Amino acid sequence: RSYIAFTATSCSCDPTPASPTGVLYDFYQAPSYAHDHFKAHPEHPCILLLIAQNSEYQILISDTTGTIVSPSSGWDDLQLLHAYLYSLYVPPALVVLYDTSIVRHDRASSPTPTWTIKSHAGTEDEEVFTNGELLFAGDPWTRRTTIFAAKDQDRETVIVKEYYRLLERSFPEEELLHHVHADGDVPGVVRIRADEVVTVDGMPLECGPWDDDSLR
Repeated sequence: RSYIAFTATSCSCDPTPASPTGVLYDFYQAPSYAHDHFKAHPEHPCILLLIAQNSEYQILISDTTGTIVSPSSGWDDLQLLHAYLYSLYVPPALVVLYDTSIVRHDRASSPTPTWTIKSHAGTEDEEVFTNGELLFAGDPWTRRTTIFAAKDQDRETVIVKEYYRLLERSFPEEELLHHVHADGDVPGVVRIRADEVVTVDGMPLECGPWDDDSLR
């Protein structure tokens, strides 16, 4: 069941406010917050936002495919606001707000954020990589490539790369690299230790509209 439903408009992904005052500024300001949030929180595939003004409000949903904005609603029409608040506690069935394979540590234990990364790639048992430090955070509204340097169970450093691939149009990177090294290691080309499709509650983690080829 989906509790937030509206006829939406795609929002420009330019994170720069277009005007210092007025509605247009707020329209661009909220997506800019989403843009920065995603770069700091790879454990959040999707977030919900609220634009509140004196006479009206709007709801935004942002994920790796961009940001979608609801029409404006007056404060005498709170149906959409109620749905927004409800969805903070009970997310819509097709919206994944938390990637449970990436767990962000409390910053009190480290001067910089670190993550624990869980994987089932290449093994039936869960493999846990600890002390994941962020090396790179790409544009949240494209592949959203995120790269960590973490420690495996033998305390060896491993590089973990996560990205959201267009399901219909992008060639799987891991297949290409496996092919490159099929007859032996090729110097200067990264080798894959293991790869997998990230799942949440047993389902592949997917973002975007479910009726076109922008699904990632």
